[in-house]
Amino acid sequence: MKNFEGKDIAESIEVLNFPTQNNSNNNNSQTGESLEGEIVKILHDNERGKVGFIKSNGKEYYFSVNPNYHSISKIAVGTNVAFEIKPATNDKKEHIRIKKIIE
Repeated sequence: MKNFEGKDIAESIEVLNFPTQNNSNNNNSQTGESLEGEIVKILHDNERGKVGFIKSNGKEYYFSVNPNYHSISKIAVGTNVAFEIKPATNDKKEHIRIKKIIE
C-alpha cells in the first residue's frame, strides 16, 4: 500500500514515545516530595480561584488554588512557592498542592 508521496506506508510510519497511562512506577516522579518553584503563568484568576503553572527543576507543573486559600492574593507570576505533588488516586491524576509562599 502506498501513501500520497508514492512511498510504501511501512516505510513512512514514525514511532512516537507516548507516556503510558500508569506512571506510578516512573522513577522520575517526585510524588510526595516537597519541592520549590516559581509561578511562571496564571491562566485564570476569577471567583473560582487561580490556576496556572509552576516551574521547578526545568519542569512545569499545573496547579489550581481554591478561592478560600489563605494566601491567594500572593499567588502571582514570579512568586516562589513550596509545593508537593500528591499521588494519583483511583481515576484522578496526580495534583499539585502549594504548601507556602517563599518570601
